[in-house]
Amino acid sequence: MRAGKTLAIIGCGQIGTAILEVLLASLSQPCPNQHHPTLPVLSMKLKPTRFIACVNTQESVLRLRSQFGHFARSSFPNVQISQGGVAQAVQQADVVLLACKTSDQAAEILSDVTLAEHLAGKLLLSTCATLSPCQIERLIYHDATTITTETEKCFIVQASPNAAASVRQSATVISTTIAGADTKLSPEFESLTTWIFSSIGTVTYVPDSLVSEASITSGLAPALLTVALEGIIKEAMGRGLSEPDALHLAAQAMKGSADLVLSKKDENKGLFAIDQVRDEAIETSNGSGAMGLTVLRQAAVKDTFAEAMRQGMEKKDPNGYLYSNW
Repeated sequence: MRAGKTLAIIGCGQIGTAILEVLLASLSQPCPNQHHPTLPVLSMKLKPTRFIACVNTQESVLRLRSQFGHFARSSFPNVQISQGGVAQAVQQADVVLLACKTSDQAAEILSDVTLAEHLAGKLLLSTCATLSPCQIERLIYHDATTITTETEKCFIVQASPNAAASVRQSATVISTTIAGADTKLSPEFESLTTWIFSSIGTVTYVPDSLVSEASITSGLAPALLTVALEGIIKEAMGRGLSEPDALHLAAQAMKGSADLVLSKKDENKGLFAIDQVRDEAIETSNGSGAMGLTVLRQAAVKDTFAEAMRQGMEKKDPNGYLYSNW
């Protein structure tokens, strides 16, 4: 009998594909944590070792077969790629990842009345940004009379990766509040949730009341930071640097600065870590850093970024749920 669990990925787009790629690679490596240091240690009996990817179009099927076909054709196939067949995939799975691009797609899938039975007692992870766990619960269990006990419901957990998931650098936000079975996640389910999303970056758990704000902080920040990156690259090119060199130097510097700030988090310095990194950069810039920062302060750039975040935080859907699918 095959060890490990079966993970069904419903809607295998950017996020689902990124997760599938890393988890499959981890199975073929003797020491996966060495190659993927963000992956925490997880008991082998909890690890997904078989995967079912469900997509809508033949084009998506061909894309996944091109990328993962060798796993499906092996002596012990790990991957099944299916166009449709969601109910059967959910029935076979131990864990389900709902990774549809839109809430309409998710709602159409969850309207299948057989899913409530197939999901009983299972872990349902959702990356649908505009559907809260409670909304997903209502879509699955629209007729409460079909559920006889709370234990027959699934455990619904909302996770919000950002665009950097495709390069395994996502800052994923996960709600500490679950829906469905409406009880605290078991240690096994929590470990499995952390392990799956650690495959594409870091994981931060926040209360349900702050999920939208945290998700937008993670999702909008990359877009805002690209504006600063563009300005730096533009002037560097104006001074004679080639576009590839200017882009590489500026992007690597931004990445390095972020890593420096994060490296100091264990020192509990909070925002002082940013001040320290900025001061260190000024000391090594032969005076140019101080002059550049003066220009930014005079232009109130920090306040402008804060205002951009404020406007982003106030962007809501018709149900009052904050958008975070940036």
